[in-house]
Parts: sequence; structure tokens; C-alpha cells
Amino acid sequence: MTLKAIELQVALPRTFEAGKMTEQAQQLGQSVNHAASLGMEKKTYKERHTVNRMKGKAPLARSGKDPRYEEGKREGHHPFKGKAIDYSG
Repeated sequence: MTLKAIELQVALPRTFEAGKMTEQAQQLGQSVNHAASLGMEKKTYKERHTVNRMKGKAPLARSGKDPRYEEGKREGHHPFKGKAIDYSG
């Protein structure tokens, strides 16, 4: 055998092993990506099909109007406007 034949005997199995390792690395990346996408699908499905919970019900007056809206329209009571004040002390 020549020197080249011996070198090829050593080189071929190593390239085969390197090819296996790169293939395994690619499959690992694909499986991680697949698992992440499945998790995201489950999360979005759950968010779509569950009802959002309310913190509390808004109080309504008997007339059906929102009392908080009415409070915003009313002006506050002024401490001395409209009253007669005696400055002659």
C-alpha cells in the first residue's frame, strides 16, 4: 500500500463521523424549534378559548347611566363662591 491509501483509510471514517455529528446537531436544532412552536400554539389556543376575568362589575345607576361619568360632568362645590362674606370685621 502506498502512503495515500493509508491516509485515506484514516480520513474516511473521520469524515463519516463528522457528517453524523453535524446531522445530529441539525436535528437537535429542529427539535428545539418544533417544541417551541408547539408550546406557542398551545398558549395561543388557550388564550383564544378562555374568557378574560373581570376584576369587578362597574356600578350602574337605576337609570342605566354610569355614575362615574356623571360625576365628571358635575362641578365641585366652591368654598365661598355665591355666599355673602362680611369683610368689615
